[in-house]
Amino acid sequence: MILFQTTNLIKTNSLKAIWRAMARFCDKSVHTCTCNAVFNEIRKERRRRNRIRRAVLILLFVRLKFLIHIRSILCLLLSNLCRRKPANHSCRRLFRNKGWWDLIFHGSDDRFKKTFRVTRVTFNSVLNSIRQDIEKDTMAELPIPPECRLAICLYRLGRGDYLFTIAELFGIGLSTVQSIVLEVSWAIVKNLWKSAVMDLFPSNTDQVTAKIIDMEQLWQFPYAWGAVDGCHLPIVCPSGGPEARKEYHNFKNFYSIVMMAIVDAKDRFVWVSIGFPGNSHDSVILQSTQLWTDITENNIIPSNHTFHW
Repeated sequence: MILFQTTNLIKTNSLKAIWRAMARFCDKSVHTCTCNAVFNEIRKERRRRNRIRRAVLILLFVRLKFLIHIRSILCLLLSNLCRRKPANHSCRRLFRNKGWWDLIFHGSDDRFKKTFRVTRVTFNSVLNSIRQDIEKDTMAELPIPPECRLAICLYRLGRGDYLFTIAELFGIGLSTVQSIVLEVSWAIVKNLWKSAVMDLFPSNTDQVTAKIIDMEQLWQFPYAWGAVDGCHLPIVCPSGGPEARKEYHNFKNFYSIVMMAIVDAKDRFVWVSIGFPGNSHDSVILQSTQLWTDITENNIIPSNHTFHW
């Protein structure tokens, strides 16, 4: 641009010199009119050429900008296709504190067991069984990992702390803790109930004999294959007026439902029933279950007349 302006200046000075030379030999008035017309035509031509140059430069600039934009879009598409892990599109405004969870999860095995009431091997075994039901896809933000979800549920079930306390420890919301506990609990029941409870119930004479031997060797209790008892689970008094308050209010002076269970000599659950009102007696609950009917009428437990001491 500077060279262009300099060239124009040189040309203008040359034309002025020519005009001065012509003024010496020609009539001044005629010369003035002719030179003015020539200079006007020259200026118009220069302006036209300048407009054309500017238009061409603007067109080139627009095309270059368009090509750069297309190239950027192609690069983004290729990077998204080549990316193996999902991108983090988190819309979270508050920082999620993971310090306590990382400290426990990557800490010693003894502290891990004291915190979650299970060993690390048991924890990983349960996690592998229910991972497909509790693992979430990335939508608006990175979801809570399955390991953390199972830890939240076990901490709630094993220690019974308030939901607010667990939310503060894991750095998540109060409603999130509640939904995680319910979801993981259902996943455990769905995937592990048969293998961890139902399959341990004795179904033939050999299994009954093996459990009787275990009970005698481990607890010195003769000719018994299991122990049965009830446990009160605290609840909020359900709707129903005075009748509901009387039915669910137990002798320990709080509202509850009863969990009736049978365990073998190795502290493994072999049968569980949950849902009877807290004011019900254990014997009444046991005789009201399907297990009692199967034992007394359907002979679900085989007799063992060949076992001698």
